[in-house]
Amino acid sequence: MANPSVDELVEMTGWTGATSAGAHWASVEAQLGLRLPTDFKDLAERFPNGYFSSYVAMYGPVPGSSGHSALLLQGEQSLEIMRCREDLPHPVHPAAGGLLPWSETIEGDQLCWLTADPDPDRWPVVFCTADFQQWGEHPGGAAAFLLDLLAGRVTHEIFARYSGRLIPQFNPI
Repeated sequence: MANPSVDELVEMTGWTGATSAGAHWASVEAQLGLRLPTDFKDLAERFPNGYFSSYVAMYGPVPGSSGHSALLLQGEQSLEIMRCREDLPHPVHPAAGGLLPWSETIEGDQLCWLTADPDPDRWPVVFCTADFQQWGEHPGGAAAFLLDLLAGRVTHEIFARYSGRLIPQFNPI
């Protein structure tokens, strides 16, 4: 069953492509030691690596020229930085219930899941500025967050200057 937020993102951005992400989830989830949210898997089936509105990255499980997925590579870089911090309001993966990065903005703001719930489809999106000084949470999953951001419905101060100003488009890389 298709995710309504993913379908709406496809319609909003006019994107017509698809990916071969499905073949790579088992490997990615095994490396992370976690099952990932269904909405994100649906999102990665429709959108390849790229950028929403030239602002938010889409990192999927499909290996690139390096042989590694952008989702794992970028996530590990973000996790390394986060693990060096002692002032974060949440634990960091692989700690139980830890933050797990899934994207970032062009300004380095982090988009993560808070993995405390045993059901990954109930993980909220937690976001923070690149310097980890401002934090916020979105109750929906990754697809709902992206849809709300592009539609101007995410009003948190981190995204305030972009609210209602992002052109709903997707550019693959």
